[in-house]
Amino acid sequence: MTNVLDYKMLDLSKIYFADPKKIKGGSYMSLSYFNKDNKNKDLVPLIIQTPRLRVVGGINKNDTRAFVELEFDKAHWPFFEFMSGVDEHSIVYIQKNSKRWFSKTFPLDVVDEFYKTPIKAARNKTPPKLKLKLPMSKGLVNCNIYNSKNDLLEYDEVLDGDKTVCVLQLIGLRFLKQQVICEW
Repeated sequence: MTNVLDYKMLDLSKIYFADPKKIKGGSYMSLSYFNKDNKNKDLVPLIIQTPRLRVVGGINKNDTRAFVELEFDKAHWPFFEFMSGVDEHSIVYIQKNSKRWFSKTFPLDVVDEFYKTPIKAARNKTPPKLKLKLPMSKGLVNCNIYNSKNDLLEYDEVLDGDKTVCVLQLIGLRFLKQQVICEW
């Protein structure tokens, strides 16, 4: 098992993205790494654990996609700031590497406009939410879900209002024609 890093202790400037490579479906993917020792010898996947967040609407699944939305509250401000910081770092990183990656320099405002964050902004009195894509394989949700007694659950047993702790990996940046998606 890979080490889970404490998001409260991470230096965002140590998140690196590999050169984008063409993947199935025609998009490009830039995989992410975390540099633990500043020597480029200890590049590891960026895997973190969330605080206890409230599930909004259970796990949503169709034939090809599954996702869950988690709600931030005031107690989760440091985690919200971390996730927002990853977005800011990613936008600046894309801009700084755009000439090398795409043979064209993109202004920061253009990158910002095309960047799709997993954070849904607060509206009216609803707090901000984190929308996470769940891995799928052959039409099935492909991740283990446990209850507080460590019993394995099916995805449809996760209900609106449940509290959850997630282990997330920053996969990287997916580049589409008019959009960049930060994939966790």
